[in-house]
Amino acid sequence: MRFLVTGSIRSDNGPRKILTGALIFFLLFTAAHFAREWSSVGYSPAQVNENLGGEFSSQAVLLLEDLHIDLVLFGMALLFIGSVLYQIRGSRTLRNGIFLGLSVLILVYIAARFLVPLSGVFAYAVVFLYFSVHAMLAGVLIWILVDLYRGNG
Repeated sequence: MRFLVTGSIRSDNGPRKILTGALIFFLLFTAAHFAREWSSVGYSPAQVNENLGGEFSSQAVLLLEDLHIDLVLFGMALLFIGSVLYQIRGSRTLRNGIFLGLSVLILVYIAARFLVPLSGVFAYAVVFLYFSVHAMLAGVLIWILVDLYRGNG
């Protein structure tokens, strides 16, 4: 991972290929997570309430197990994205804003899913964040991938 620190991510001596593989892996993770959430959580407020609603005490243990896995997986994705995003061409303010925005959206999404049993209002937030998080994550990964192969001009 030395190339993430030294700034040589576009080198033809290996890092570009390694990063391309990792970016494709994270894109596949994003697609798989989107599909999993589509079927297990739902994509409309009514489905989210049906799948995650109910008595909080009975849902809490199930939700905690699912949510802690998401925290680890999204945390790893953010660690990787943050390391590579640091070297992508573009405004530093934009890159920092994208990373901060994605981090906050992911945390709020995870928290909103956990809070659905307390109030059906959180189901609306879950649906909005479901689409926003996955679209932003895929967009950032594609942006990084395109930047790796973009010319120096």
